[in-house]
Amino acid sequence: MIKLEDIHYSVGKKRILGNVSAYWQPGQLTVLLGPNGSGKSSLLKIASGLLRTYTGTVVYDGVDLLSLSPSALAGRRAVMTQQAALSFPLLVEEVVMMGRYPHFTLQPGKKDIASCAAVADMLGLQPLLQRNYLTLSGGEQQRVQFARVLAQVWDKPAEEHRCLFLDEPTSSLDIRYQHAFLQIAKKMTQQGFTVVAVLHDINLALQYADNVLLLKEGNVVRQGPPAQTIDAAVLKEVFGIEAALIHYDDERMPMVVYKA
Repeated sequence: MIKLEDIHYSVGKKRILGNVSAYWQPGQLTVLLGPNGSGKSSLLKIASGLLRTYTGTVVYDGVDLLSLSPSALAGRRAVMTQQAALSFPLLVEEVVMMGRYPHFTLQPGKKDIASCAAVADMLGLQPLLQRNYLTLSGGEQQRVQFARVLAQVWDKPAEEHRCLFLDEPTSSLDIRYQHAFLQIAKKMTQQGFTVVAVLHDINLALQYADNVLLLKEGNVVRQGPPAQTIDAAVLKEVFGIEAALIHYDDERMPMVVYKA
C-alpha cells in the first residue's frame, strides 16, 4: 500500500499542493483528475520519488519513501512521465531494455531478456523491435515507453508490492489504443500492482478506475470509487463545466455528457 499523509509542496511562494492525503491499494487503478495546474503531475512525482522537496510523508508498505535507496526504489516502482522523449536513433528493443538498466551492470542477463520479450509480446511490439524509435508515430512511441516502464518492474519482489505511475499515458494514442493501454493497466492490477495514472478524460476514468482522486488548486476535493465520487455537482466545482451523468448499458456504467 502507498500512503500519503499531509503532503505540502510549493515552488518559491507558489503553493502547488496543500494537505493532500491518500491511500492507494495493491490491485487497484487510481486515476488523478483535475484541471490543468491542479497539482496532478506534482503529486504523481512526489508519490513516485521523483520530487523530494515536499513536507509530509510517503510510505510504501510501511517504509518511508525517502529511506529507500535508488536501487530498492527502482525495483518497486516505475514511472512513465510526460517527457519520456529520446533524441538518439535507438532500436525499439534497446529502448525497452532501458527499463532493465537498474537490474544489471554491463550486459543484460537471461532474466532481463526474458522480461523484455514478455512485455513486448503483451503490447504487440514484435513487429517494431528492429525499428528506429525516432521513426515511430507518437502513439507507437507511447507504447514503447510503456513497455520500458513495465520491463523495469516485471520481476515480482518476494514481499513487496510493485507500483506503476503513469502521467497522461494516453495523450498520444488514438481511441483504440487508449482503451488497449488502460486494459493492460487494469490487467497489471490483477497481478497485484498498484497503478496510479493522471488522465484528462473523465469517461476513461469512469470506465477503468477503481478509485479517483479529484484535485483543484492543489487540494483534494473528493476521492473514492468513481461512480460514488463523480457527479454533476463536483464536475461543476472542479472543472467549471455543466455536465450530466447517464447510464448507457445493462451494467449501468456511468458516462459524462457535456452540456453546450
